[in-house]
Amino acid sequence: MCAAALGTAAPALADPGNTATNSTGTAQIGAVNASPTAAVTSPAGAATAAAPTGTASGGTAGGNNASGSTGTVQSSPATVNAGAGAAAAGTSVAASVPASVGSGGDNTASGSTGTVQVGGGNSASGSTGTAQVSGINTAPSATAASSGHTAAVNAVAGIAGTGNSANNSTGTAQIGGGNSASASDGTVQAGGPNTGVTANLDGITATAPASIGGSGSNDASTSTGTLQVGGGNMATGSTGTAQSAGPAAAPTAGGTTPLGVFSVSEPAAIGGSGGNSASSSTGTVQVGGANSAAGSTGTAQSGPVTFGAGSPAAAAAAPAASPPPATAAGTPAASPPPVTPAGSPQPVGTGQAGGVQAQGTPSATAPLAALAERVARSTLPFTGMLLALWAAFGLASLLAGAGLRRRSGVQLI
Repeated sequence: MCAAALGTAAPALADPGNTATNSTGTAQIGAVNASPTAAVTSPAGAATAAAPTGTASGGTAGGNNASGSTGTVQSSPATVNAGAGAAAAGTSVAASVPASVGSGGDNTASGSTGTVQVGGGNSASGSTGTAQVSGINTAPSATAASSGHTAAVNAVAGIAGTGNSANNSTGTAQIGGGNSASASDGTVQAGGPNTGVTANLDGITATAPASIGGSGSNDASTSTGTLQVGGGNMATGSTGTAQSAGPAAAPTAGGTTPLGVFSVSEPAAIGGSGGNSASSSTGTVQVGGANSAAGSTGTAQSGPVTFGAGSPAAAAAAPAASPPPATAAGTPAASPPPVTPAGSPQPVGTGQAGGVQAQGTPSATAPLAALAERVARSTLPFTGMLLALWAAFGLASLLAGAGLRRRSGVQLI
């Protein structure tokens, strides 16, 4: 940059396979490979460590192109596979941290100023102040074994995509891949991030996967001040737009214990698959998926929120049965009244009152039938087991207790 200020062209730093034509202040990094390892063995135990690095699978040797650009930094895809392990006195531990940035493809910056490209498949033509990073992935893991017990933790995290495109844009930041910003100002785009953690201890497993959006690309054309997270979001000719595809999480836990097999899950999500669309809009916020705002001003949209196996709408359609009213000790509880659909006439006794035709006294078996129907279709929380089975078990226990009391001749006062 100092050389540019003095009016002299500075030589570009380029590895074999990289091209810098009529450029000023350009740095290009091509293929890099290294495989450092270390090991030690002693009567007390052994330990190893390794950290091989290099280009990602499918990466090219160099492949960076900067033509007529000023202040450009380009780096090819890279991977790191660090790992370490140790064993001593019947105990062993191991850990690994693989990571990668980008995949195959070339980085291209033509007629651009102040551009940074990391990974592969990024393109910036006629842009100013652009930062592009291809898809990022990492999968750290750790295991330990001692005294017959085994524990393991695995995590996966990344941002999907292989390349970004910013043509004739100003102030653009793109992370992941498949993002496109044409003739835009102040745009931030990120592919669908995802993460997942799995822990296991002696056969008991817990998982916590989470993600935002799905596959697809973000598109911000002729837009100003746009933020897009996830995938499949589109903002054309918009100003001040924030879009996020549907976030989702599905934590679970389960395993086999001396008491039996158990499992617990509680998924949650906002919206469905797909992205959001805001065309010719101003001041729009969209969360979830499949939201659309065309020619709108000051709009906020969110997809449906779901928890567990069903949705709030389904829960509202079939509300849980109300508990019976509390009574004094020793007094039998009154049976709940039968449920009557909305809009149906309610019983009002004998005669006429308020212009409603009187109905006969309801049968004594109607409340019992309604209660039996509720019990038959209800389930217990957390386990999801039928309430009717446990009601039958309780009734059988009462009958057995009454029989034992009659045989023993004991009378309760």
